[in-house]
Amino acid sequence: MVPPSEENDLATAWRALADLANTKDGWQTIPVVTRLSCRLLAARHFPGNEEAILIGFRSPNIFSSQQLPEGSGFLVLLVDPGPDLYDCKWIALLRQPTGSLEIFTMMTADIISTLEASEGMDDDSLLRIFIARIRAWQSFMQRVRDGVLSAEAEIGLHGELIVLTSILKAGALPHKVIEAWRGPKNGLQDFQFHTGAIEVKATTSCSGFPATISSLEQMDNHLVTPLYLAGVRVLRDESGKNLKERIEEIKELIGADGSLTASFEILLIHAGYSHLMSTRYPRRFIHSNTLIFPINDIFPKLTRGNVSPEILKVQYQIDLDQLDCPSVSLGDILPSLGGL
Repeated sequence: MVPPSEENDLATAWRALADLANTKDGWQTIPVVTRLSCRLLAARHFPGNEEAILIGFRSPNIFSSQQLPEGSGFLVLLVDPGPDLYDCKWIALLRQPTGSLEIFTMMTADIISTLEASEGMDDDSLLRIFIARIRAWQSFMQRVRDGVLSAEAEIGLHGELIVLTSILKAGALPHKVIEAWRGPKNGLQDFQFHTGAIEVKATTSCSGFPATISSLEQMDNHLVTPLYLAGVRVLRDESGKNLKERIEEIKELIGADGSLTASFEILLIHAGYSHLMSTRYPRRFIHSNTLIFPINDIFPKLTRGNVSPEILKVQYQIDLDQLDCPSVSLGDILPSLGGL
């Protein structure tokens, strides 16, 4: 969790640097963290006066410009901040004029907090963590405009987290489950295991279960076998859990593995959830039930193999409550998914 002071310290530093607007062009900096093996500075670049953080690595040959991700609302650049800072190679995370200052501040505070939590790692490891976090925030900015998931996306994330929790409680290896969670990165199915996959659909409907299938490939068991569809019904209830509480439950199940927790947090950012915005998700839901259906020849579906070749793209809905197909339990299907 990023302390509120992290964001406040950045805002204070950027305000102080803004007063230097009429001094000279180039980088103006203030140290904000001193307890890392890398160096970290709050910065502004003039004459544009854009907010930035600069991260300095003392190992001179650990990165190239080809490794740096392209930003959305921000830029990631190799920079030369001046002769007083030649002891490091520097990366700038620079807000673009069109980028939201609120989200940029959230992102930079999160990155600083993540690097602090990784204290003691070498430059190579810190750079990998930095780039992974940046890529996650790129995905976050593509998913949400104001930093908050839509109500529908919030329900969808509840569904995926409930299935993830159920798999962990069934005894699956945590690192295998987190590795299999592909929904946040727009995987064809939400969970893709060593063998097999599970697609998750969630609803708050008490009558009927409309599940939207997004493509001809999503329910195609000839592309991945075995394939299952998990329909998760949640109901609004103050005795239930909000997103923050579901996430904390998963972290407890993961245990003390800091690296695995960091991977889980990166996936959450990819999914459009930032813990810095957790108070924006006060709604609590109880888990009513989960129906799991094997996707086989009797399951009603549209695939490349059963539609006319002239049809290029399809999105359709299935009412899971009306299916005659038998539902199976999670315990029954886990052995078939491999590597758990």
